[in-house]
Amino acid sequence: MSEEKNIKEQFTEDIPKLQENVDEIISQKQPIKVKEPQNQNMEVHKHPHHVTHKKKWGEYLLEFFMLFLAVFLGFIAENQREHMVEKSRARQYASSLMEDLKADTAELNTTISGTRNYALNADTILSELDKPASVQNDTLLQRLTAQLALFNFYDPQLGTYNQLKNYGSLRYFSIEISKRLNHYETYANYILKMSNQHLEFRTELLLPFINKITNTRFIRSLRNEIKYNGPIFIEKPDKKLTQEWYTLAYSLKKNYNLIVKKMELQLKNAKELIVLLEKKYHFDNE
Repeated sequence: MSEEKNIKEQFTEDIPKLQENVDEIISQKQPIKVKEPQNQNMEVHKHPHHVTHKKKWGEYLLEFFMLFLAVFLGFIAENQREHMVEKSRARQYASSLMEDLKADTAELNTTISGTRNYALNADTILSELDKPASVQNDTLLQRLTAQLALFNFYDPQLGTYNQLKNYGSLRYFSIEISKRLNHYETYANYILKMSNQHLEFRTELLLPFINKITNTRFIRSLRNEIKYNGPIFIEKPDKKLTQEWYTLAYSLKKNYNLIVKKMELQLKNAKELIVLLEKKYHFDNE
């Protein structure tokens, strides 16, 4: 018991000393300073491209102008490119049209010349039939009547024009050229219609009459194909047959002269179109 008592007394005596040591340690400690964040009092600077940056109206105007300028210049460039392509394409079509027109003028010149001769033959037959039968030149009548079956058919070259019309490519040309081309096609179709009517007349009326009036053996002898010493006419034409002959020759003369007149106008149209295309696309300088 005495030992425990001594320990307790000793611990009691040490408590004041421990308290003094603690107070001394506390008195020597420096106060702890809490470091505040640096950015608490710093000024925030926003970059112009920052998402929260507020643009001025001038910047919006500049961006709009730059965008508009880019679109506008792109439109002009594309429009210019299309214009150049259409100009080149129009010149190619014009060149092809020129070839067709030149081929047409050559064919028209040939057909006009031949048809004039046919009209002249019909007129000569009329002159012979106007004479008394006793002085008529039967050889001439036989020869010219056999030649009435001849006919030079005009075939217009409309391939390029039809292609342009079917594909809507006439827009590549000026209004004047388009109108001229349309007029040219109309006239060509009119001549074709007249030619077809003549072919019907030839098939249904002319050829049957020629076969009835002409002496084939005599005609062949004129061509030196055979020798023939018989009569020129197998049977001398009577008044009724002569009248039919005269009517057919007169109808042919009128038809031929009308066709020639229309083809001469078409030839004029072709030449004017050639001049117009040469002037527009400068083919005369090549």
